[in-house]
Amino acid sequence: FVYIFINKFKKGVLIFLAIGILIFEIQNVASSLKNYIKFKNFQSYVLKLSNEEGKLILASRETYFAVRLLRKNNTLVSLGTIESVNKFSKKSYIENKIDSELTSNKYDYIILTSAPIYFTLVKEKLIDKQKYKKIFTNEMGYIYKKYNY
Repeated sequence: FVYIFINKFKKGVLIFLAIGILIFEIQNVASSLKNYIKFKNFQSYVLKLSNEEGKLILASRETYFAVRLLRKNNTLVSLGTIESVNKFSKKSYIENKIDSELTSNKYDYIILTSAPIYFTLVKEKLIDKQKYKKIFTNEMGYIYKKYNY
């Protein structure tokens, strides 16, 4: 049955259909390629930090694709994990836990995205600009480094 269907099916219709799908999807492919380049630029900058050792790094699950490159000799702290533990902990829920982590000033690097973490918008303005310097930013995220005094 399948053999007969394939032989009697007009190949021109199939080619026309494939070209039509490609035309409609070309915009998505171009957008995905642009995002891929932005992600790779972000990851490349994080990779420049790989010679750092013994650092405490605050990150999010959205930036893990880049931050994982630093996990060998550094301590990674996930903002998403902190919020999950906070939500499901038997202890009392701490309101604005993400905000308190951003204002704690205990991290050597803060590597985050501007996308919401567990539906909580990360407020970049909470990062103390007296203690941290923004060393990289693009549409995928930003990197702050703690000043060495």
